[in-house]
Amino acid sequence: MDEGIVERTIYVRKKYGLKIPDAIIVATAIEKDLTRITADKEILKKVDDIKLIDPLK
Repeated sequence: MDEGIVERTIYVRKKYGLKIPDAIIVATAIEKDLTRITADKEILKKVDDIKLIDPLK
């Protein structure tokens, strides 16, 4: 992890209240402009800073 991901992880954790592992994944996706594929309903409901794909739809 680089400094940007660490700082973004803190931001994501505070904004969305995600667990640390999820916050790291979301922060990395934001920093690297990636799309996250997840069926995690909590993340799908809360996070609006990244492109999300629900593989179950």
